[in-house]
Amino acid sequence: MGIEWVAVYLIAVLSEAFAGIYFLRSRFKPKLDNLAPEIICGTLVVTLGVASNLGGLPGYDVGYAVLMYGYVIYAKQGTYLQQTVGILLLMAILMVTSVAGAGIVALILGTTIEATLAVHDTSRLVAIIFIKVIQVSLLYVLSKRHISIRGIGKRPAIAIGLVVVIILVFVLVIRASVEFPDLDTQQSGLIVWASVGLLFITVAVFLMYELFVKEEAKNANLAMSLQKMELEQGFYNELDTIYKDIRQWRHEYRNNLIVLRDLASAGDKEKTLAYIDEISGEPLHFETILHTGNFILDAIVSSKLGLAQKQNIEVNIHAVYPGDNAINDNDLCTIVGNLLDNAIEANGDTSKSAERRYIDFTLLVKGKNLVISVHNSFFNEIRQNNSRYESSKDGPHHGIGLGLIDSTVNKYGGHVMRWHENGVFITNIIIPLVPPNG
Repeated sequence: MGIEWVAVYLIAVLSEAFAGIYFLRSRFKPKLDNLAPEIICGTLVVTLGVASNLGGLPGYDVGYAVLMYGYVIYAKQGTYLQQTVGILLLMAILMVTSVAGAGIVALILGTTIEATLAVHDTSRLVAIIFIKVIQVSLLYVLSKRHISIRGIGKRPAIAIGLVVVIILVFVLVIRASVEFPDLDTQQSGLIVWASVGLLFITVAVFLMYELFVKEEAKNANLAMSLQKMELEQGFYNELDTIYKDIRQWRHEYRNNLIVLRDLASAGDKEKTLAYIDEISGEPLHFETILHTGNFILDAIVSSKLGLAQKQNIEVNIHAVYPGDNAINDNDLCTIVGNLLDNAIEANGDTSKSAERRYIDFTLLVKGKNLVISVHNSFFNEIRQNNSRYESSKDGPHHGIGLGLIDSTVNKYGGHVMRWHENGVFITNIIIPLVPPNG
């Protein structure tokens, strides 16, 4: 047996082992974090292939399947059924591609598959390499089953194109062996080694593509990390701004309380009201449009909805508030005030004044629960993150109102439900009037 036959058989076994292990690696998650099982399995497959093809030892296909099955059971995760199906699929692919490759060669040579595989000349060696090119290419493509055909990029297209060119060259080489049957030994050897070179080029194309993919993944992860760092830095800057504002507001708040207390102690009502208007930045005079008997609730609802009416927003109120309940007035003010602030803001686009802009506010008792409902039109963008609504405002204080509503309602064991449909944003709040531990 000449050196060409030894080289072709050895390379054929190596490529078959490489392609099979790579295919199985892509289909099963590893149990181990090293390549020792792959190296051992590949070495055993090559040894078996050499002994079978060069030493006449029968049973290579069965031995190949057993070694691959042992490799999967030892080194890969999955049930026995999944592992068995994986091995059967691998063997079916190898068998089909062998028959298909031999059939293509037989078609080119104008003979049968049996005759092609029976002869011991240059055409058979080229046929063996040709079959391995098809097997390696198909198993590699199937290993990349997550790649969408529509979303295929430039580099995958180049790799596929190169492999197609290599297969076409193989067809020409096989055809040349038919057209020129009187080639001498040196020329026949040259054809065989050219075929071997084409197989190596095929493997090299896939290896280079793998390197490109890993490099792109590394760059993508780096870009994501940089973006995450920028977002985190922006978040930290926002927090820093909020904390500074809170410290400043707390300092001014205490000073304003001292002034208001002195004015109230002096009994100077006019100066007291004037000072309140001054520190609020705008006059807070409003007409009381709600009369539930709870002074704080009436004041906050009247002021907010009075502001909405000044902005030509239609206001509809239906409120009945029980006098004896465990809900703190400040908490009630937090819930209702932020609800109405959000509703007014959602209607704030005056360019849409031709459309109906409205707020429907309902507060009443159903059974042992306080129900607060706000229906309002909206003209701004709705933002959601995993079904949770987020504020559409930008700036360091965006989203605080929604968080205050949720935390305050949760304090009493209540529930907040939000949704939007047909240009209407709806918020329903249910709060037990009996404390959860009562």
